[in-house]
Amino acid sequence: MQEMKRYDIDGQVVWIRQDSEAVYIPPSQHESNVTTTMSRGPNATPISHQRNITRIPRKRNVTATVSRESFIATESSAAPESPVPQMLLRPSSEAPVSREPLTAPVTPMWKSLLLLLAKIASIAIAFVLLFTFVFGIIQYHDPSMVPAIKDGDLVIFYRNNNSYQVQDTVVVVFEEQQQVRRVVANEGDIVDITEEGLMVNGACVQEREIYQITEPYQDGVRFPLTVPDGCVFLLGDSRISAADSRIYGPVKITDTQGKVMAVIRRRGI
Repeated sequence: MQEMKRYDIDGQVVWIRQDSEAVYIPPSQHESNVTTTMSRGPNATPISHQRNITRIPRKRNVTATVSRESFIATESSAAPESPVPQMLLRPSSEAPVSREPLTAPVTPMWKSLLLLLAKIASIAIAFVLLFTFVFGIIQYHDPSMVPAIKDGDLVIFYRNNNSYQVQDTVVVVFEEQQQVRRVVANEGDIVDITEEGLMVNGACVQEREIYQITEPYQDGVRFPLTVPDGCVFLLGDSRISAADSRIYGPVKITDTQGKVMAVIRRRGI
């Protein structure tokens, strides 16, 4: 006599004994408290060590192969249909998926042109506002700042800078003309022009980029002078002919237009 073992296959219960004969038990006839042992031979009588023994008729012929790693059962008669996963089902009325590439809607030409014009106008307005209230640009036509700034150069200056240091170049207006001049003295400094040249606070100023002698004008201001508060003393780099503070005296910082930030040379490079 050999003891039968219970296996669950796809939700169905199969009892197998070691002589490879299998008995298929439908779910409606399952009993959890039945353990059956059978002897060899077709006339074997089922014996149970539990109460409430139920004899289960052999309704189907099931052949099975049992190994150490897997169990394979094959039914020769009609077996209960196993449920098919819903993900593998597709209604017959469903239309096939289109494989054609998706294309973006075409924008009309006039809309594209209008958008381009709006972008250009926005950039132009931003440029005008920037160079009206923040920066300034002028084309210089004065030889008084040679060699630093030549005739025809484009000068870009920053309007919101009113704190100047010595050797800064600034933009001022003299006789309704914009001109660029260099700061040589700040407020409180004593400026004098002697035979030795430019003197600030009793010391001779050494200027590397100046190649001409600094001399006073006969019809200009008298030296020595003290730069008043809130003013700067300006000179042109071309000291022979430049109209600067030697003529109109110290300049108020509030009357300056800004500090030179860049020079774009257009010719004579």
